Amino acid sequence: GTGFSVMFLLMEALIIGLSLLLDGLKNEVISTDSTVNANYNRAKKKNMADFMVLFLWVHAIFGVLSILGFMFCYSEMLFMICLTAYMILIMAGIGMFVLRSKKIEERYAKEISVFADDDDQWLFGMIYYNPKDHRLNVEKRVGVGGTVNYAHPLGKVLGVLCAFAILGTILVVIWLGLTEATPLQLRIEDGKVICHQIRDEYVIDSSEIESVEWGESIGDLRVAKVAGVGTDKLLKGSYIVNDDSGCKAFLYVPAVHYVKIVTKDRTYYVSASTPEETKTAYETIQTILKKGY
Repeated sequence: GTGFSVMFLLMEALIIGLSLLLDGLKNEVISTDSTVNANYNRAKKKNMADFMVLFLWVHAIFGVLSILGFMFCYSEMLFMICLTAYMILIMAGIGMFVLRSKKIEERYAKEISVFADDDDQWLFGMIYYNPKDHRLNVEKRVGVGGTVNYAHPLGKVLGVLCAFAILGTILVVIWLGLTEATPLQLRIEDGKVICHQIRDEYVIDSSEIESVEWGESIGDLRVAKVAGVGTDKLLKGSYIVNDDSGCKAFLYVPAVHYVKIVTKDRTYYVSASTPEETKTAYETIQTILKKGY
């Protein structure tokens, strides 16, 4: 679907950006001994390179399998399994990267002979921002583990990505909550069937309608989401319905009943938030078709 394609392209852009950034990273100085500095930086860059190679392989394999799945044997369950496996492998790769980074830091901790007082570099006592420190990972001030130097070039990228992820998550939660709370409206105006929720989702001209059918139960439909919203209460977007691809759904599941509208181009499965409004819309559409409006 469109969402998958956008996600795949964004991940490709992220990989290219990270690769270019890693190529331009400066060596870190932790010791007055140049050999120690060289070995330390070589170990860190190898760790980053190994992670990027894993990332590229997992991303490429997932992309190929997903494309083949969409082309030959689309299954929402199969796609979700592949996506789950993809995320598990990426998280495992990140875990390995962090673990190896920690081991590298521990290995060279005794070699560090260049120190700096960094008390003023901790914003709010939690965020480490020190442009003069070339390290990406530093130890936390309190507790066990490490944190990121957000003044580091890669740290800035990670900071922006985290900010976008947090903001995106908040916006998605708000949007889903608003979508769930807003009733579905099904009305007929000027010979057009209008499916409205927050905005006009679909506008179907009666002259394009070839047939209209009353559906007793939304639960009897076999549906598979291609793109859109799919929750326990709401089905909206592009769907495969009863093995018929290219359908549009605009359904409020608790309303039970639905109207199937077949046009020259596609089939719509629609309902309002109440059975009464759905029934009224169905009868109005029937009347319009009989009159040839």
